[in-house]
Amino acid sequence: MDPGFLTCSGVLVWLACGVAGYYAARERDAGSGGAGLGLLLGPLGVIAALGLDERPKCPDCSGRLDGKGKKCQWCQRELSWAPETEVDERGRSIFDPKPHMSFECPKCKAVLTAGRAGSDVKCVNCGTSAIAPQITFCCDTCTQLLVADQPGLRTTCPKCGKQVIVPAK
Repeated sequence: MDPGFLTCSGVLVWLACGVAGYYAARERDAGSGGAGLGLLLGPLGVIAALGLDERPKCPDCSGRLDGKGKKCQWCQRELSWAPETEVDERGRSIFDPKPHMSFECPKCKAVLTAGRAGSDVKCVNCGTSAIAPQITFCCDTCTQLLVADQPGLRTTCPKCGKQVIVPAK
Protein backbone atom coordinates (compact mmCIF):
# COMPACT_ATOMS: atom_id res chain seq x y z
CA MET A 1 0.00 0.00 0.00
CA ASP A 2 1.06 3.52 -0.71
CA PRO A 3 2.04 5.43 2.50
CA GLY A 4 0.44 8.60 1.11
CA PHE A 5 -2.87 6.81 0.75
CA LEU A 6 -2.71 5.58 4.37
CA THR A 7 -1.89 9.08 5.65
CA CYS A 8 -4.72 10.64 3.66
CA SER A 9 -7.15 7.94 4.85
CA GLY A 10 -6.11 8.49 8.47
CA VAL A 11 -6.66 12.24 8.19
CA LEU A 12 -10.10 11.70 6.64
CA VAL A 13 -11.08 9.28 9.42
CA TRP A 14 -10.01 11.82 12.07
CA LEU A 15 -11.94 14.61 10.34
CA ALA A 16 -14.99 12.35 10.09
CA CYS A 17 -14.65 11.68 13.83
CA GLY A 18 -14.69 15.43 14.47
CA VAL A 19 -17.90 15.82 12.47
CA ALA A 20 -19.46 12.77 14.16
CA GLY A 21 -18.47 14.14 17.59
CA TYR A 22 -20.16 17.45 16.76
CA TYR A 23 -23.42 15.76 15.76
CA ALA A 24 -23.28 13.39 18.74
CA ALA A 25 -23.17 16.31 21.21
CA ARG A 26 -25.04 19.16 19.52
CA GLU A 27 -28.50 18.21 20.83
CA ARG A 28 -27.14 18.75 24.33
CA ASP A 29 -25.59 22.13 23.44
CA ALA A 30 -22.06 20.71 23.39
CA GLY A 31 -21.39 20.48 19.64
CA SER A 32 -18.06 22.32 19.65
CA GLY A 33 -16.78 20.21 22.55
CA GLY A 34 -17.88 17.06 20.74
CA ALA A 35 -16.07 18.14 17.57
CA GLY A 36 -12.92 18.87 19.56
CA LEU A 37 -13.01 15.47 21.23
CA GLY A 38 -13.60 13.75 17.89
CA LEU A 39 -10.67 15.55 16.28
CA LEU A 40 -8.31 14.95 19.19
CA LEU A 41 -9.21 11.39 20.13
CA GLY A 42 -10.73 10.01 16.94
CA PRO A 43 -13.30 7.24 17.46
CA LEU A 44 -12.82 7.37 21.25
CA GLY A 45 -13.65 11.09 21.12
CA VAL A 46 -16.96 10.37 19.40
CA ILE A 47 -17.85 7.99 22.23
CA ALA A 48 -16.79 10.59 24.82
CA ALA A 49 -18.88 13.25 23.03
CA LEU A 50 -22.00 11.24 23.77
CA GLY A 51 -21.50 12.09 27.48
CA LEU A 52 -21.20 15.85 27.02
CA ASP A 53 -24.15 17.96 28.17
CA GLU A 54 -24.03 21.76 28.39
CA ARG A 55 -27.76 22.42 28.84
CA PRO A 56 -28.74 24.51 31.89
CA LYS A 57 -29.57 22.67 35.11
CA CYS A 58 -32.59 23.12 37.36
CA PRO A 59 -31.38 24.92 40.51
CA ASP A 60 -33.54 22.63 42.64
CA CYS A 61 -33.03 19.05 41.36
CA SER A 62 -30.06 19.59 38.95
CA GLY A 63 -32.01 17.94 36.12
CA ARG A 64 -31.12 19.11 32.61
CA LEU A 65 -33.58 21.62 31.12
CA ASP A 66 -34.72 21.74 27.50
CA GLY A 67 -34.92 25.54 27.36
CA LYS A 68 -38.61 25.67 26.50
CA GLY A 69 -40.84 24.78 29.46
CA LYS A 70 -42.19 26.89 32.29
CA LYS A 71 -41.57 24.02 34.75
CA CYS A 72 -38.72 21.59 35.26
CA GLN A 73 -39.71 18.32 33.60
CA TRP A 74 -38.11 16.39 36.48
CA CYS A 75 -39.25 18.08 39.73
CA GLN A 76 -42.02 20.37 38.40
CA ARG A 77 -40.34 23.51 39.83
CA GLU A 78 -41.54 26.70 38.18
CA LEU A 79 -38.71 28.27 36.18
CA SER A 80 -37.86 31.85 35.43
CA TRP A 81 -36.35 32.45 32.01
CA ALA A 82 -34.76 35.58 30.63
CA PRO A 83 -37.02 37.84 28.52
CA GLU A 84 -38.00 36.45 25.10
CA THR A 85 -35.59 38.86 23.42
CA GLU A 86 -32.68 36.90 24.92
CA VAL A 87 -32.47 33.66 22.96
CA ASP A 88 -29.57 31.41 22.01
CA GLU A 89 -28.47 30.62 18.46
CA ARG A 90 -31.17 27.94 18.13
CA GLY A 91 -34.06 30.18 19.23
CA ARG A 92 -34.44 28.87 22.79
CA SER A 93 -34.86 31.17 25.78
CA ILE A 94 -31.81 31.74 27.93
CA PHE A 95 -32.28 30.35 31.45
CA ASP A 96 -32.28 32.73 34.39
CA PRO A 97 -31.70 30.48 37.43
CA LYS A 98 -32.89 33.06 39.95
CA PRO A 99 -36.53 32.71 40.96
CA HIS A 100 -38.37 36.01 41.27
CA MET A 101 -41.05 37.15 43.66
CA SER A 102 -43.46 40.04 43.14
CA PHE A 103 -44.97 42.29 45.79
CA GLU A 104 -46.63 45.70 45.98
CA CYS A 105 -44.89 48.98 46.68
CA PRO A 106 -46.15 50.12 50.09
CA LYS A 107 -46.66 53.69 48.84
CA CYS A 108 -47.96 53.60 45.23
CA LYS A 109 -49.00 49.91 44.95
CA ALA A 110 -46.84 49.34 41.84
CA VAL A 111 -45.59 45.79 41.32
CA LEU A 112 -41.99 45.31 42.48
CA THR A 113 -39.83 42.28 41.72
CA ALA A 114 -37.09 40.82 43.90
CA GLY A 115 -34.96 37.69 43.81
CA ARG A 116 -35.52 36.77 47.47
CA ALA A 117 -37.06 37.95 50.70
CA GLY A 118 -35.10 40.62 52.50
CA SER A 119 -33.87 42.16 49.24
CA ASP A 120 -33.98 45.96 49.23
CA VAL A 121 -35.87 47.11 46.12
CA LYS A 122 -36.42 50.68 44.94
CA CYS A 123 -39.73 51.48 43.26
CA VAL A 124 -39.24 52.99 39.80
CA ASN A 125 -42.57 54.88 40.04
CA CYS A 126 -42.27 56.73 43.35
CA GLY A 127 -38.69 56.03 44.50
CA THR A 128 -39.76 54.35 47.74
CA SER A 129 -37.36 51.76 49.11
CA ALA A 130 -39.08 48.50 50.09
CA ILE A 131 -37.87 45.18 51.48
CA ALA A 132 -39.25 42.02 49.90
CA PRO A 133 -41.42 40.16 52.42
CA GLN A 134 -40.95 36.56 53.54
CA ILE A 135 -43.27 33.96 52.06
CA THR A 136 -45.55 32.18 54.51
CA PHE A 137 -47.55 29.17 53.36
CA CYS A 138 -49.03 25.94 54.68
CA CYS A 139 -47.96 22.37 54.03
CA ASP A 140 -50.50 20.63 51.78
CA THR A 141 -50.52 17.50 53.93
CA CYS A 142 -50.50 18.57 57.58
CA THR A 143 -51.25 22.35 57.34
CA GLN A 144 -48.04 23.22 59.24
CA LEU A 145 -47.20 26.92 58.78
CA LEU A 146 -43.92 27.28 56.85
CA VAL A 147 -41.79 30.36 56.14
CA ALA A 148 -39.40 30.76 53.21
CA ASP A 149 -37.45 33.59 51.64
CA GLN A 150 -37.44 32.49 48.00
CA PRO A 151 -40.21 31.18 45.73
CA GLY A 152 -39.84 27.99 43.73
CA LEU A 153 -37.46 26.21 46.09
CA ARG A 154 -38.12 22.73 47.41
CA THR A 155 -38.21 22.36 51.19
CA THR A 156 -39.19 19.65 53.66
CA CYS A 157 -42.02 20.13 56.14
CA PRO A 158 -40.55 19.64 59.65
CA LYS A 159 -43.82 18.18 60.96
CA CYS A 160 -44.76 15.52 58.35
CA GLY A 161 -41.55 15.26 56.29
CA LYS A 162 -43.27 15.89 52.94
CA GLN A 163 -41.33 17.70 50.20
CA VAL A 164 -43.11 20.96 49.30
CA ILE A 165 -42.30 23.67 46.77
CA VAL A 166 -42.43 27.26 48.03
CA PRO A 167 -45.22 29.02 46.09
CA ALA A 168 -44.63 32.26 44.20
CA LYS A 169 -47.12 34.11 46.43
